[in-house]
Amino acid sequence: MAFNHPEKLKAVAPVCPNYQGRYVDYAPAGYRPPIRVFAGSADPAWAPGQPLFEQTKRAEQESKPHGFVFSTAIAKGKGHGPLAEEVLAWFRFLIYSRAPR
Repeated sequence: MAFNHPEKLKAVAPVCPNYQGRYVDYAPAGYRPPIRVFAGSADPAWAPGQPLFEQTKRAEQESKPHGFVFSTAIAKGKGHGPLAEEVLAWFRFLIYSRAPR
């Protein structure tokens, strides 16, 4: 969704993502929402050579030429899970750090 229809999103927060690269067409140049990937430092799949880490790096590499930029947030001591507190804190930051409209 983020790569094919970025204009429909304000921000993207994949958590412990599982990127396979299927059905990605990449929207034409234009708006690109901020993308912050969330993972737990205690998630065994989030380390170099492990699936989530490698898939996320692949998504970042493939999407970069199309104008997408990733940032990463690692939740200290957390494992594989929703990381709702961290995600919601990031969305609050995005909402309240913007100038009033």
